[in-house]
Amino acid sequence: MTDIELLKGLLYGSGFTDEQIEEALKKTKEIAEKKGLRKIQPHYDISNFHAGMPVLVRDKNSRKWCYLLYSHYDNTYEDGLCFNAGSVDWRQCIPFEGNEHLLGTNELCDEQYINW
Repeated sequence: MTDIELLKGLLYGSGFTDEQIEEALKKTKEIAEKKGLRKIQPHYDISNFHAGMPVLVRDKNSRKWCYLLYSHYDNTYEDGLCFNAGSVDWRQCIPFEGNEHLLGTNELCDEQYINW
């Protein structure tokens, strides 16, 4: 039985055993690793930001994350996204909740939050 048949069984519920499904998934992961593929993360929807929401902001990766309250999104900039918090425009803005550990650091945020 080929890997394709095993995956079809998984996708279409053709009655494969748990062991067969696990083996197919293991082989799929091995192939993905060999080809340098990675799981694509959905990007954070900026419409989830709302006025007064606690956020972390900075202008570039070398700067430290600062805590502010989100104000609004400004799409008038020709060179990219711009978020307003604390009466200042920022290039990078992520939710504070779930990212508290980044406050005061210049560490990269989780890929799902990158929207700039």
